[in-house]
Amino acid sequence: MIRPIGKFISLVILLMLANIATAQLTVSVDRDQISMVDFLRLSIRVGNATTTLNPNFSAIEKDFEIRSVSGPNQSTRMSIINGRTSSEASTSWELTLRPKRLGRLIIPGFKLAGDTSQPILIDVTPQSAAMKQRANQLVFFNTTVSTNQLYVQSQLIYTVKLFYQDNISGDFPAPPEIPDTVVEALDKDQRYATTVQGRRYNVLEKRYAIFPQKSGKMVIPSQIFEGSKGGRGFFSNRERVNSASQSHTITINPKAAEFSGTNWLAAKNLQLSQSWSITPPTFVVGEPINRALTIQAEGLIDSLLPQLDDLSISGAKTYTDPAKEVQQSSSTGLFSTSVTTTGIVPTQPGSLTIPEIRIPWWNTETNAEEIAIIPTTTYNVAASPSQSTNQLEPVNNSASMNNDALNHSLKSVANSQAINAQANDANPQPHLWMILSAILALFWLITLGLWWRHSRQTKSNQTQPAQFEANNASQLFQQLKKACQQNNPRQANQLLFLWAKHQYPTINSTSDLIRLVQHDALADEIRQLDACLYASPENQPTNNDTWQGKQLLHCVDELSGVDKLSVLKNKRAKPTQLLHQLNPA
Repeated sequence: MIRPIGKFISLVILLMLANIATAQLTVSVDRDQISMVDFLRLSIRVGNATTTLNPNFSAIEKDFEIRSVSGPNQSTRMSIINGRTSSEASTSWELTLRPKRLGRLIIPGFKLAGDTSQPILIDVTPQSAAMKQRANQLVFFNTTVSTNQLYVQSQLIYTVKLFYQDNISGDFPAPPEIPDTVVEALDKDQRYATTVQGRRYNVLEKRYAIFPQKSGKMVIPSQIFEGSKGGRGFFSNRERVNSASQSHTITINPKAAEFSGTNWLAAKNLQLSQSWSITPPTFVVGEPINRALTIQAEGLIDSLLPQLDDLSISGAKTYTDPAKEVQQSSSTGLFSTSVTTTGIVPTQPGSLTIPEIRIPWWNTETNAEEIAIIPTTTYNVAASPSQSTNQLEPVNNSASMNNDALNHSLKSVANSQAINAQANDANPQPHLWMILSAILALFWLITLGLWWRHSRQTKSNQTQPAQFEANNASQLFQQLKKACQQNNPRQANQLLFLWAKHQYPTINSTSDLIRLVQHDALADEIRQLDACLYASPENQPTNNDTWQGKQLLHCVDELSGVDKLSVLKNKRAKPTQLLHQLNPA
């Protein structure tokens, strides 16, 4: 009885050992020598795995580009030995790789399910002359760069032309991936046909603007085309065709040592200009006027355009909107524009001095520093009509001074009568003094009537709000309503800001109002109003036919009845951050 029990125990132990057997890991490639345009197939298989596997392939990407991954694929293999049936489950992956450079590359070892594979060496060689010649008859690249040396953050134009015959199909390569750079595709693709060495080719041309963000050596890698040759039918025999372009090594210089500016700006061209909501600007106390500063740069990313300091002027209040930036592209590169609008409200009559603005920048065409300047300008500020009237009030509204003036007029008439009486005694003309008295009395009555009329007008003026000087939001709203009904975009823009500023003191621009209100219709109307006012000077509106204020008035009317911003009054928008360093290494 002891022997059968021992056999049973041995069988149980063998089964347990079989279940805890180490998984088997196998890693293989279809070949160990390839060219730059060839693809490598990598197979990974794990047998006897008892847990879910999740391999990490990131280590491969040091030397290879992973083009595709197939898996995990599950399979089971059955076998019968001496009448005994056994099974083995396995998990596999298959990867398609493309080499990133010439030389001896390494596929690192993998560690999966407790087992570890050995690294695999792959030799990557250039295409043979025969292979390249045959491939070039079907498809080939022509790549060029605008320069082999440039300053950090300046623009490099990279042009890629793919020449291919009619029976070639495939996808154009993606934009180049270059560390520490910004790559922007320019304009639209260009397609045309040409003849090279007696052969007709179709050409697909793409251009890129590359902005290096770090000095040193920059390598633009080879462009790889993966396509096929053959008919387009389902049963057509197709042959795989590949082509690789040459790489380019570019020298990136740091910012110029002689540059005097605080923030490095390297561009082909940079212009600074200003425009006014009223041309020429006419300043009156209490009446806002807008100044738009425009920076236009060729060959510069919009996020690197300088942010202008808030305007501070003695004798005026100023409110600056966040800059509005636009980036456009053409075949010659990027063109960026920034517009900063500032509202200026004079607070006292006299002179108003707007300080100079200077923007140093580096001209990449002449390799020299230039400075964009708007010089210091001084304007005259007129007193508002309400202030001019109020200056007369101490005389016209004072009862004692009015009585003195009246007594002085009466006294003058009496003196005149006395003088005339004496003259009559000296020269006996009985009716002359009566005529003179009547004339003086008439003058006195006219003076008294004019004084009474002026006093009534002054009192009436005190009850009416001066233009843009209203004491409450209701009066400002009525003026805004009138401007909208008259389709006057400039006055509507000024009054809209004053109305909003009166109710919500934390805002400094209509852009702040858009962010706080969260009212899509009002936001659209404000943007349309800005577009009408801040177009180029030759396109600015000169009459009331280009802008209609009905919808803006409707939106403001909705907000005036409900305080939708009460919970937001203490919030303030944060300035946008630059996407790139202003002073790179």
